[in-house]
Amino acid sequence: MSVYLSATKEAPAPFDDQRAMRMLEIVAKETGIGVAALTPEATIENLGITSLDLTQALFAIESEFDIEIPVVPHRTGAEFTTIGELVAHVLTVLDKPATPATVATVDQPA
Repeated sequence: MSVYLSATKEAPAPFDDQRAMRMLEIVAKETGIGVAALTPEATIENLGITSLDLTQALFAIESEFDIEIPVVPHRTGAEFTTIGELVAHVLTVLDKPATPATVATVDQPA
């Protein structure tokens, strides 16, 4: 399989977004797995990605995009089953507008 870049004008492929492609490059670098193997349906388990490698990849993604990737509450430690879920979750974080609770503020002296 190839990395999913769509050549048609139909519905976009899962990794058409350049940010998604950058995430795949980071995951590939941190895990030693080729980008071509990082398909949307590829599972973290089947790829043999260890929890340490996944954690390092997530930290690198957070650093690259200057974000904090929140945990998925109902997954309790297994936030992402597939590469597609990981990418979709990070894109959701990136596309979420900043709210006052997520914007850092400096306290003003009284």
